[in-house]
Amino acid sequence: MKEFDTFIAIDWSGALKPVQTPAIAVAQAYFTSPTVKIIAPPSQKFWSRQDVADYILNLAPGHRYLIGIDCNFGYAHSVVKKQFGKNATAKDLWAGVHRICQDEDNFSAARFWTHKTYQKYFWHSGKKPENFSLSQRIVETQCAALGLGSPESPFKLIGPKQVGKGGLSGMRLAHSLMQNMPGRVAIWPYDSKERCEAADIVITEIYPRLFHKMAQDKDTKIRDWAELQEALSFFRVKIAPHQNLTDHLADAIISAAGLRFLAKYQPDIHDTIGNIHEEILGCEGWIWGVPSSQNKAQ
Repeated sequence: MKEFDTFIAIDWSGALKPVQTPAIAVAQAYFTSPTVKIIAPPSQKFWSRQDVADYILNLAPGHRYLIGIDCNFGYAHSVVKKQFGKNATAKDLWAGVHRICQDEDNFSAARFWTHKTYQKYFWHSGKKPENFSLSQRIVETQCAALGLGSPESPFKLIGPKQVGKGGLSGMRLAHSLMQNMPGRVAIWPYDSKERCEAADIVITEIYPRLFHKMAQDKDTKIRDWAELQEALSFFRVKIAPHQNLTDHLADAIISAAGLRFLAKYQPDIHDTIGNIHEEILGCEGWIWGVPSSQNKAQ
């Protein structure tokens, strides 16, 4: 893929409240610089999902950005087809989530997972429902097979490690950006290679634990500046400590460093996803940095 100038990593949240939350963090790296920069929220102490959308909308032209967001923009191919028809893609899913939730502020998606038509697909309260299937995407099973971590199922909306609510909010974000930035933004790998080459902003799913695993061969959270600096040394970058470090901020920082590292030192890592059927990718997507072959990234 054509080179990027700037790498932005966003640790995301699907929580209903608070609107401004410490669970969202943003960090940035540049292709030509071995440093990572923390991006402060625009006005409040913390970011909201709407703040993130506005930030992306206001990115200056003339640069080529790769933005990684810690959320799934698709889910299992079989479920997308059941919900929206045999020819459906993730973009139909995004439009459906937005249509049902359009009156909810801050890209909330609660009305989708509680909707009478779609709630049966999600585990959102109580014990695991009978006949409930945590249908996995190919990239989730591939992550585990390569020892790169075990991403949670997007259909599990319960527990501290759930990611599904953030994914549904991310789908609303993707739909909004596609509507408001036609020609400037592409969502990888849902959009064609040609569109991703033409766009100056390419957005993709990231999995911060992948970068922890690459740097430290473990996927535990980082909350200490010294440990973070050690992990960043693997990616050949550094950052100046200057504020309290949360695990969310550490995830954004190490992910920005990881995106830069892959682009600079392993630029062909995504050529291998050509062996994943286009129809599958169009529904499920892929996590940036996960090779589809058994050749684990080094």
